[in-house]
This record gives sequence, structure tokens and C-alpha cells, in this order.
Amino acid sequence: KTNTAGSVNAEAYGTWQFAAPVDMATNSSMRVVLLSALVSTNGPAESNSIWAVSFFKATPGDATVDIHTNLFGAEVFGTNTWADSITNNNRTATLSINVASPQLAPGDLAILKLRRNSTNDTVNGTVAALDLQAQYTR
Repeated sequence: KTNTAGSVNAEAYGTWQFAAPVDMATNSSMRVVLLSALVSTNGPAESNSIWAVSFFKATPGDATVDIHTNLFGAEVFGTNTWADSITNNNRTATLSINVASPQLAPGDLAILKLRRNSTNDTVNGTVAALDLQAQYTR
């Protein structure tokens, strides 16, 4: 997202593929912990960066799931609030997003999608995702 006249919103996202751990409780909740950084100034006003998390899953042997055409589940949102400052760049923040039921079972193929919802957030600069953890219940 740029702060120039006629700003452009780039809906940037990243995906991570993993096998659901064998000791994960079926349909248990997950917590996605994101470390992000405000790379450029957010201007003289408080601002928010909004992140969305969703999951895709495929159970091995399930003939009804096409990994090329099936959709991700519903998005769950989390918000970082950045203090007002014109020199607030290069700051970091940790955000926890609780996903009530990602519908995963042990051994499932899972793809976690993290998306910056820049259309609705208020940061007029660059926010970077630095680290991501998916924590689960056994």
C-alpha cells in the first residue's frame, strides 16, 4: 500500500505447506503467531495493519479433494496497532490469531495462507511478515 495520491493496494500473501502433526487433536483449535515489522513510516497518526489467516486441507486418500481447485477455508482476522509517530519505522510487533477450527486431522496435508488485508488497514507504508508459527493442541 502506498501513501501517494491514488494509492495502490497490494493484497500480498504467503503460503506455507505442512503435514498436520500426528499428535494433533482432530479439529482442535490453532493459534497463528506472527512477528511483523513496520518497514516504513506510518505517518503522524496511529494506524492498524490487518492480517488474515486461512487453511486448505487435504486428507490422504480422499478422492473428492482436488488440491488444484479446492478453496481455502474462511479467513480469520487479527490486527496490529502501531503508535502514532513519523519515526516509527523498523518497529516489530507480535500478533496472535486464534483459529477456532481449521478442520485438520493428524496426517492431513495443510496449507496455511497469510494475507495482509491492506484494503481495510490504515498503514500507509510497508509492513513485512518476518516469522510465523502455527501452534496446535495435542
